[in-house]
Amino acid sequence: MKSKINFYLILLSLFWGILIAWNIVGLSSLSPVNVDWISSTDFKSDFLALKFFLSDEWRFPVGLNPKYGDITNSIVFSGAVPFLSFILKLFNSIIPNNFHYFSFWIVLCISLQFFFSYKIFFLISKDHFFSFLCGMFFLFSPILYYRLSIHLSLAAHWLILGYIYFEFKNSKDSEYYKFFFIILSSLTHFYITIMLLLMRVIFSLNDYYKDNNFKRLFKKSVVLIFILSLSMYITGYFVIPTTDSLGFGYGIYKTNLLSFIDPVPFGSNQNWSIVLPDITNMSGEQEGFAYFGLGGLVLFLILIFYLTQNIKKITNNKHYIILALVFFIISLSNNINFGSVTLINISLPKLMYAPLSIIRASGRFIWPIYYLIIIFSLIAFIKLKIKKKYLVIILILQIVDTSFLFSKNLIKYSNSKHFLSNDKIWNNLNEKPENIYTTYSSDNSNIFSQISKLLISENFKMTNIFRLGRYDRQEQSIKRSELYDQLNKKILDDKAIYFIENYDHLRHLKYRLKDTDHGFFNRSGAWYIIPNQKKLMNSIDFKNLEAVNYLKIEKNNVRNVSFKDFKGLLGMGWSHGSYGRSIDLNSVWSEGNQSFFIFENPFKEVKNLELNIGNAMINAKDPLIINLFVNKILIKKLKIHDSTEYKINIDLKNQLKLGLNVIKFEIENPVTPVSKLESVDGRLLGFNLKSYKFE
Repeated sequence: MKSKINFYLILLSLFWGILIAWNIVGLSSLSPVNVDWISSTDFKSDFLALKFFLSDEWRFPVGLNPKYGDITNSIVFSGAVPFLSFILKLFNSIIPNNFHYFSFWIVLCISLQFFFSYKIFFLISKDHFFSFLCGMFFLFSPILYYRLSIHLSLAAHWLILGYIYFEFKNSKDSEYYKFFFIILSSLTHFYITIMLLLMRVIFSLNDYYKDNNFKRLFKKSVVLIFILSLSMYITGYFVIPTTDSLGFGYGIYKTNLLSFIDPVPFGSNQNWSIVLPDITNMSGEQEGFAYFGLGGLVLFLILIFYLTQNIKKITNNKHYIILALVFFIISLSNNINFGSVTLINISLPKLMYAPLSIIRASGRFIWPIYYLIIIFSLIAFIKLKIKKKYLVIILILQIVDTSFLFSKNLIKYSNSKHFLSNDKIWNNLNEKPENIYTTYSSDNSNIFSQISKLLISENFKMTNIFRLGRYDRQEQSIKRSELYDQLNKKILDDKAIYFIENYDHLRHLKYRLKDTDHGFFNRSGAWYIIPNQKKLMNSIDFKNLEAVNYLKIEKNNVRNVSFKDFKGLLGMGWSHGSYGRSIDLNSVWSEGNQSFFIFENPFKEVKNLELNIGNAMINAKDPLIINLFVNKILIKKLKIHDSTEYKINIDLKNQLKLGLNVIKFEIENPVTPVSKLESVDGRLLGFNLKSYKFE
């Protein structure tokens, strides 16, 4: 009888999963070869991580995926659901091109959300109808579908519910299932692993408090840590240095105190309530989105009423209170906001950057609290012996209030082709490029959104265009420097296409490659180079390239610099002026070993160049050394001993020629801010330039 009930429950769960997924992405998009609906930036980055992983050979650790990004990385640092990636790769030789499991995963997440919530309440009530109603509440949880719309792997909320179910069940085999869920979570997304581990610690300490069996607790903990660490090692969690892989964000991507009643995630067009208005919150707090829905809010009020009538229930379940407080404090971070009002903002010591950056999107830690509140609210409903018909009314209120789910705006559909698909140049190439690069590889690359469709449609073998949750930023900075060096030496990969990240790079490459056979093309606002294909350039291509002008310097005029100043003199080797909540575009850092100025000089004599240095990266012992070349001639060796703002004057008498000039800053010993514990920035930086003046 039990197996029969489970069979029907599985069928019902799959029915809900397919029905809701159908509504979200459309019937045709449920096909595993349909990629047209994969349109959001995160979906595309996850799909591309999967695509390059599948096309590559097996490596060890098994999650290694170096051809996506052209840096050491693993599939576990993407949102591509690693355990499904491994399974699919086993069948890579027989599956069609662009085969994926994304739509299947959406169905699975929704189905298991209902399955485990039903199981939790049948365990408590032994009432199938009541369990069905409770399961429906979890089907209409805005936090699940908001996450499904942006991060597929993080939508595995069923792992949290499944773990809670086996914690409630507390049978002989529950311990094994809890172990399994923790290991499986590490093969899904590590954020969920941290949540389950933290729950494990709190529940285990409660068990120890009850039976005082330290030996048993220690043995289970050692076994879990060993198996989890081994699993993480095999799948590739440890292939990059922790300090260089950290991402900034703790104190930004957090929970707002009003998250439970705010129906609109920050910066989103998703309004999950037909009644409650949007509450103004702060940038980054979309990660702490936790709107209950009107039905969920009614249930929460029932829980509060029940607890006020049964104070002892709080002390009898103090481990759940402790769990909720711990998770809530983590989710709020050091920067606590009430709507748009900042209540507390605690400055963190530099030594805390590393550990806290591991959970930089701390707002996600609100999810276990969200589900536990709903679970205990429904338990309170039982304890208060409220008639089921009222739960039906509350459920209808929840469904109606969260009817945004039926709007089909959750995942935007796009069936557009990549911008080169109808281009004669692209289609007339005898051999399509095997590799695709950008001149400024970064997970925040301007070019990613434009080029991702091309990456999806064509079968490239290697790219440095990527988006990943974690990667070695120092390695990437070194790779950028190596690419600059190759381009400056006019060494290009014959089997590649190079997309030019910004106008500064375009001017630089026009100058550097002017006497080569490399073709420059501009399509839909994107500039790219195809090596040895100058013969394919038409009159419009030549005209467009000719129109790319160099800055004419001015006398005695202080000029501010910007990383994205189309009218500036910057060449390659510069990066934006900060690393943090927002990118500072009002200054630039020299990055790597070489940075360039390229400009036109209309004057017979320029006496001096004044540089306004805002900061410098200096290690503990040695000064920052800059060798300054003007038109390939070394004219000055600069030594910067401190990081305070000051001006540098460079004698240029008889050094500049009329017309085009190139100044090269050669940095001998760039430093990463993360090595100085100044931030989690892994870029190899030299000096920060704010402005310049030619005299």
